[in-house]
Amino acid sequence: TISKSAYYADLSPSKIFFSRQLSPDKTRKSHLDWVEAYVPKSVLKRYMKTIGGNEQCAAYSYVRQLRRTEYYLNTGHKLLYYWNKLILTRKGLKLGIRIAPNVAGKGLNIIHLAGGGGCILNCPKIGEFCRVQSGVVIGNVGDDEHRPIIGNHVGFGLGCKVYGKITIGDNVSILPNAVVTHDVPANAIVGGIPAKIIKIKEVNHN
Repeated sequence: TISKSAYYADLSPSKIFFSRQLSPDKTRKSHLDWVEAYVPKSVLKRYMKTIGGNEQCAAYSYVRQLRRTEYYLNTGHKLLYYWNKLILTRKGLKLGIRIAPNVAGKGLNIIHLAGGGGCILNCPKIGEFCRVQSGVVIGNVGDDEHRPIIGNHVGFGLGCKVYGKITIGDNVSILPNAVVTHDVPANAIVGGIPAKIIKIKEVNHN
């Protein structure tokens, strides 16, 4: 059994890929729900970089707190959930990030915070391994039912906006400052106001 505080690191010459393993699964059948971020493995180095203003470490700190909040919510620890939700809310106000628990899939990577005022991900589902930059707003038009559903491996460029009851397919790239108000098929690159399909990526099935 993997505890919620377990760590692993995959070292390569160019980077350190660091993930924290948390299990938000109530049944504990799925042991991994982790955060993807390129941050130092050392807790002390991460802390020093965070207080020194490192964007990636600050964003990692928020997503790590999000996963901790999800863990206590899904395992029924109400007191610990409310305490961690309070920490998450305060951290989000400080960094300009808002993501509800149990929305984002594993591998969420918030790349930048400066230059665009954080990010708001107000949608029922975000797929796995999505990359978000600062200034990204995903939200509703009217009531909460009119919110986007985001697929896997979607990249959001600086300052882009996604609104309404639409679906963003897998492996989509949304260019900076685009405003998306319609469904986007898988493997598309979209940009502009309103956003239009610029190109469909070639997918190698081999």
